[in-house]
Amino acid sequence: MKRKLCIFTLVGLVAGSFASFAQNNPPAAEATAPASTNEIAQAQPAPDAASATNTPAATSVAAADTATPPAVAATTTVTLQASSPDYAGQPITLTATVAASDHSTPSGTVTFESGGTALPVTTTPASGPNPATTSNGSASFVAEFAAAGTESLTAVFTSSNTGSWGNSTSTTLSLNVVTAPTFSGTIPLSVTVPTEGAFTLTVTPTPVALTPDSTGLNATGTIPNGQIQVSDTRNTFPGWSVSGQDGTWTGSGSAAGGTFPGSQLGWHPTGGTVAQNVVIAGPVTAAAPGLGSATVLASVVHGLQNGFGPSNLGAGLTLIIPPNEPAGPYSNSLTITAVNTN
Repeated sequence: MKRKLCIFTLVGLVAGSFASFAQNNPPAAEATAPASTNEIAQAQPAPDAASATNTPAATSVAAADTATPPAVAATTTVTLQASSPDYAGQPITLTATVAASDHSTPSGTVTFESGGTALPVTTTPASGPNPATTSNGSASFVAEFAAAGTESLTAVFTSSNTGSWGNSTSTTLSLNVVTAPTFSGTIPLSVTVPTEGAFTLTVTPTPVALTPDSTGLNATGTIPNGQIQVSDTRNTFPGWSVSGQDGTWTGSGSAAGGTFPGSQLGWHPTGGTVAQNVVIAGPVTAAAPGLGSATVLASVVHGLQNGFGPSNLGAGLTLIIPPNEPAGPYSNSLTITAVNTN
């Protein structure tokens, strides 16, 4: 037992020398009483350096030390910026920058939203796609807001490789859209409008026959509207006046030698289409005073746009025939005169 104890003491002190000791003292090993299984296992000499590297225990430890832990996707952060200022009806550039927690450069797409709804793609201005593909960790989009107000904007990043980078959404950017300021100046302009236009009086010489009544002492007839026509296209608007005067009635044939004055004729002026502010004169009673002298048919005073354009005039006629005039045909001329200022 002392030798056995000595061997264990040596093993405990110098494990590497056990083999050499055993080789030099074989009888001691044979004389030793059989040890228990546990004791024999504890007494086995330590392997040399070459055999230790090939033992199962050594292989197991090496495998545990070199195992690779499962990959964890980097978190991402999206920062949304907008060019300033933003005016209603004008394009503005939105830029989203994506950063990863492991300092790599994430790739994927960014959807630009307002109030949770993707902003529309437009051709004018050219907005670009939405979602937009990132390039070197950023993406941009050109938006246009029609009306002034506040837009709640966000940028939503969708990773192209969720094993490497996670998805993320920016904080809300409140964009104040304002009405674009106006800047103006004035340039004095002037022009002198030349005097243009003309005044004309047209009297159609269609004979008007007056018809006597049953007494033979009164006759009536009509000058239709338009048989006397005034046209004024002057841009000076000086006004005008039209008058009528009846001449002496002269008999012929069986009434040869018979006459009576133009004052026996009266009228009731009429007008069809007339220009601005044209005034149709009142009636003139036959023989009191009648049309023996110039009498106004229609007129307009000077003034802006007054009398400009056509005026169609006419009149109802009444003739008082003197009772002592010889029977037969009579004729005369009603003279129409215009004055081109008033």
